[in-house]
Amino acid sequence: MIRASAASSGALSASDHRARDIREARRVRRARWVAAGRAATGLFALVEPRWALVPSQRGSTAARRVMRVLGARHLLQAGVEAAAPTPTVLAIGAGVDAVHAVTCLGFAVLGGARWRHGVLVNAVTALSFCAATAATARTHRGNGEPRNRGTASTRRLPGSLT
Repeated sequence: MIRASAASSGALSASDHRARDIREARRVRRARWVAAGRAATGLFALVEPRWALVPSQRGSTAARRVMRVLGARHLLQAGVEAAAPTPTVLAIGAGVDAVHAVTCLGFAVLGGARWRHGVLVNAVTALSFCAATAATARTHRGNGEPRNRGTASTRRLPGSLT
C-alpha cells in the first residue's frame, strides 16, 4: 500500500498554519478598519445630517431624515462587521452596499433633477464601501495559498511532487 505524502494529502505544516493565521489576522484588521470608516460616516450622517448632504439639499427636512436613517444603517452594519468579520458576514455587507448603490442609481434616473446630485454622491459612497468590504471578504484556499495568486505555470497541481 502506498502512503500519500503530507503535501499531497492536504495537511499543512506548522509554518503553513502560522502563515494562514497571519493572513487571517491581517484580513480581520483590514475589515475592522473598513468598519471604523463606515462607523465614522454613519455617525457623521446621524448626528449632523446637514453637513453630510450636498449643499442644495441641506434645507430639506426629508433629505435630513433619509440621511439619518442611512447613518443609522451604516452604524449598525459597521457594528456587525466589526464584531464578526467573517468572509460570509463581509460578503453580505458588500451585497447590502451593492443593492444600496443600485437603488441610488435608479432613484437618480427616476427621482428627478432635484435629488440627482445627492443620490449620485450617495451611490459613489455605497460603491466605495462595497468594494472595500468585498476586498476584505476574500478568503484563501485551504492549502494556504492565496486564491488569486500565481499563474498557471507556477501553480502546483494536487498530488505533484514539485
